[in-house]
Amino acid sequence: MNHEQPMNEIPFDQSELSNIATMATLMIVAGVITILSAVVGIAGAVVGVAVAPGGAMGEVAGNMCGALLGALASLALGVWLIVGGNAFKRVVQTDEADQTHLATGLRQLRNVFLLKSVLIILAICLVCVLAIAGAAFAGMSAPGPSY
Repeated sequence: MNHEQPMNEIPFDQSELSNIATMATLMIVAGVITILSAVVGIAGAVVGVAVAPGGAMGEVAGNMCGALLGALASLALGVWLIVGGNAFKRVVQTDEADQTHLATGLRQLRNVFLLKSVLIILAICLVCVLAIAGAAFAGMSAPGPSY
């Protein structure tokens, strides 16, 4: 079995290094914005609970649960973007462990796209279920033929 050591320095030309550096910066900025949106979402959910009228607590609890799940997903995306961006930045800034840093950055990007794909599929499924339920409900409440 051949166990090769990861390449310390991958010979990128200047334009490739510039593209990697730009991508790293954009990933970090996107990660920070995503984490800030998660914090705002959590704050909004907490404020919603604090100002909710007493009779609407069930609805508020459902909204709070949805907001927290969304914030948790945003938080994970933001952290993965920042970690991946920092790994790509290390490829540009250092000449050691380039292959390891690239693998780390790509793994984080894979996590981001995988979570986004799962969320999109879940959203499509939810829309389909709601459309079917809406159609069934509309059919049940439609007046029958009058004789």
